[in-house]
Amino acid sequence: MTAPTITALPEAPQRNNAAADYATKADAFAAALPSLVEEINESAEFIEERAAVAESSAESAQEAAKTALLARDAAQAGANFKGAWSSLTGPLGLPATVLHNGQIWSLLTNLPNVTASEPGVTDDWLVQGGLDATKTANFTAARNARYWLPASVTVTLPAIAGMPIGTFVELSSAYAATPVIQTTDGAQIAVGGQVDTAVTYNVGMRLLLIFSGTRWEVMI
Repeated sequence: MTAPTITALPEAPQRNNAAADYATKADAFAAALPSLVEEINESAEFIEERAAVAESSAESAQEAAKTALLARDAAQAGANFKGAWSSLTGPLGLPATVLHNGQIWSLLTNLPNVTASEPGVTDDWLVQGGLDATKTANFTAARNARYWLPASVTVTLPAIAGMPIGTFVELSSAYAATPVIQTTDGAQIAVGGQVDTAVTYNVGMRLLLIFSGTRWEVMI
C-alpha cells in the first residue's frame, strides 16, 4: 500500500489583502480543511498499520533467529548428546550434553552420579548459548539459563544460598507481555538505582540478571 499524501492548503488570507481577494482566499482555505482532516486521519491509520506490521516482522525474525540458534546448538552437541537428563542414571563422563527444561547443557566435570547433579542447579553444567526455553506459565528459573516469555508470567529467581558470584538468568519477552520477576528468599533485585524483591519487566529489550554476591542486579 502506497503511503497517503497530504495536500498542501491553498494560500491563507492576509489582513492586508483587498476585501474581494481576502474573501476568495478565505473561502478556498476553509473549503480545503475537511479534506485535510481526512488525509491526516488516513496518514495516521497508515502509520499505525505499518507499525503493527513492523512489530509482527520483528517477532517473526526473533523466532527465526531462535530456530537457527537451536539448530546450531544441536549440531554442536549432537556427537556427545546423551538424551534427557531425567532419563540418565549412574556415572556420566566428559564429554556429554543433555536436554533439561527445554535447554541443551554441556557437562563440565565427570560425575559419579548424574542424578545428583541437576543442570541449572549445580555448577557442573553450562547452558549452551542462544537457546531460550519458552515459558507460558509461572515458573522458577534455573541458574545460568535463558528464557523466552511470550506471556505475562511470574518468574521466580533461584534461591541465592550457595550461589557463585556471576550466576545469571537471562529473559526476553514479547512486546505485549509484562512479566513479573520476583524472589522468594528475601534477595534484593537492583534496577535503575532502586531495589526491591519484585520488579515488573515492561521494557522492550532483553534483560540479564546477574548475582553480585549479595543481590541480583539487572543489566539492560
